[in-house]
Amino acid sequence: MVRKVNRIECENGIKLLMALHDDVVIEVAFFYYCGSGMNRTHICMRSQVGCPVGCHFCATTHSVLPYIRNMTGEELIEIASYVLNICSIKGVHIDILSFSGHEEPLLNLIAVSQCVQHFSDIIDRFYITTVGIRNNFEDALRLSDNVHYFISLYGSSDAERHQIIPDHPSIATTNDLKQFSLSLLMRGSQVTFNFLLTPDNTQICCGQQLLFLRAW
Repeated sequence: MVRKVNRIECENGIKLLMALHDDVVIEVAFFYYCGSGMNRTHICMRSQVGCPVGCHFCATTHSVLPYIRNMTGEELIEIASYVLNICSIKGVHIDILSFSGHEEPLLNLIAVSQCVQHFSDIIDRFYITTVGIRNNFEDALRLSDNVHYFISLYGSSDAERHQIIPDHPSIATTNDLKQFSLSLLMRGSQVTFNFLLTPDNTQICCGQQLLFLRAW
């Protein structure tokens, strides 16, 4: 059973510190906005305690315990339900639930899928941020078409990506990401690319490669 450890509230959002059954503490944030007759909420949560990928720029990589474990589907559902209860009290509608922030959801896709399926009739859209785990692309495509993706491209070539993301057989190549993105778009999902600027990928040739990728 998860429990609240701390709650920090501001004008347009709330951050929660939640303790899991083994006393590991994780953060959950949600933001709400009102106007034009709409009350909307965006929940941002994670599916892992830490992250095993080890992107070179990420604070999690350089923390004392960069990765502890995957969270279970039951934990994800319980945490989201806790947030939903708060939103219900405030009278706001859940628009988005995103799995993003210092984790790799495709490495815990079963639990993420369980959470998505549990709340698919309540929450409008789901977002997954991923560097691309090629072995799990097929399973990711089985999720409903209201699951959208932020793909952390981070470079216009594999060489550039590997300066930021570890070169590991499970990490997708740019060609893998191309095929995955096309499949997502064909089924009606949205795809957004994240790109991290470094001194090595701001040259004109890198920009030309990005324009080519945009033509996917």
